[in-house]
Amino acid sequence: MKFIKQPLGRLLDSSYFRQMASVAYLLLLVILLTMIAIGCLFRAVAFGHVQETLLNEISQLDLANKSAPEVHDYLDELLRERPKLAEHAIYLNLDHQPELGNAALMDKLLCDHDGCELKNPTDSQHHLATGTVGVRMNLGEAGELILAYDMDSMMLRVQPVPLIAGMIMLTVLVIVLFMTLRAGQHNLGRIDNVLRSMQRFSSGRYDLATVNVTSNDEIDQLNVAVVDNLKTIKRLLNEVSGLSHHIAHEMRTPLTRLQNHLSDIIEQAPNSIVPELHQLQQECGSIQTLFSALLQIGEVETGRRRSAPTLIDLPPLLDDLVDYYQPLAEDQGNQLQLLLSEDVRFLRGDRSLIMQVVSNLIENAMKYAAGQGDICVHACRRNGQLVLAVSDQGPGIAEHQYDKAIERFARLDDRPASAPGYGLGLTLVRAVADYHQAQLVFSNNQPGLRVELRFPERLS
Repeated sequence: MKFIKQPLGRLLDSSYFRQMASVAYLLLLVILLTMIAIGCLFRAVAFGHVQETLLNEISQLDLANKSAPEVHDYLDELLRERPKLAEHAIYLNLDHQPELGNAALMDKLLCDHDGCELKNPTDSQHHLATGTVGVRMNLGEAGELILAYDMDSMMLRVQPVPLIAGMIMLTVLVIVLFMTLRAGQHNLGRIDNVLRSMQRFSSGRYDLATVNVTSNDEIDQLNVAVVDNLKTIKRLLNEVSGLSHHIAHEMRTPLTRLQNHLSDIIEQAPNSIVPELHQLQQECGSIQTLFSALLQIGEVETGRRRSAPTLIDLPPLLDDLVDYYQPLAEDQGNQLQLLLSEDVRFLRGDRSLIMQVVSNLIENAMKYAAGQGDICVHACRRNGQLVLAVSDQGPGIAEHQYDKAIERFARLDDRPASAPGYGLGLTLVRAVADYHQAQLVFSNNQPGLRVELRFPERLS
């Protein structure tokens, strides 16, 4: 069906189509009942009309005060003049034997000493069909006259009428269903616009599309409300991010001056206070590192980082990082390994951010899994995606704390408060993943933690 742009299964699963399908089911039931009603109505009207016609025929006959021979001659002349009447009439003598008219009507009569009458159409003994409508006139000593009409032929002629009416209604129903699919396709497209806006927003892309109000129905109202709320959230996020970015930016200069001033003081200070001055200098450096991390996260999250993506050759980049951290890992009792699939080569993205992410994950693994087995850096392809992962054999993170782990300044319940760091490493990893439209996935390495970044196929 070329006119359906949305997947047919999705259209059929939509609430709009289910509602219209319920209406269509009711319409089909109405059509069926209407066809039955029309058939019964035609049957009743036809039987009534035929019976009334036969009664009129009987009432117009001039048979009063006539002897049996006169009746015979009168009917014989009448039936000769009216051959159509002769097809539906039969004149019986007192012995119930046919003398005039259509002798074939005898098959439809039951005769006894009291006279003849039409067989009961519902009498299963005779296996009769639709039945016959008839009128009997007792002529006394002259016998009896019966006018009968076989309804089978008439019902066959009018039988197509309810069928034609049903086909017309069925055609209308098909047209309605067709229009329902078109309307469902249109409504799903409008809902998709809302979903795309929300997905772009959740992935860190705040370029919200302008709402085109066409019919001002409930979907348009929902679209307007969602976009307006997302714009408000965007404004608040920008204010918060801008505030932290502004504070961090403004504090870098005085901190740099403070570090330089401490360096000058250390050169002239007596040896007794030099260790304390060095400690102050380190604290200033830590604070500056914190502000640098906040600035970097803010740039990535708010989209202020505008570096053009490049084609990154992953194998040498990962190999250099593993070589750099290998001595540090060995010093604390870990072995750092690189597991690289042959089909992994290039990744399109920001090289410095990818390096920063892998470095953060390796440092996290070394920090919390020190002396507890191997730390592995993985790169492979899975289901069309490029998967970049770091795993360790440390204590790991409880599944219910995965979301908390990527929050700013997060301190997990099972981690000591004295652990080094500010809780921004995984926050930066999440921001970089969103920047590259990649999925950030935590899983249990049994034992330890495995962190994966799944990049879309178009970037690899």
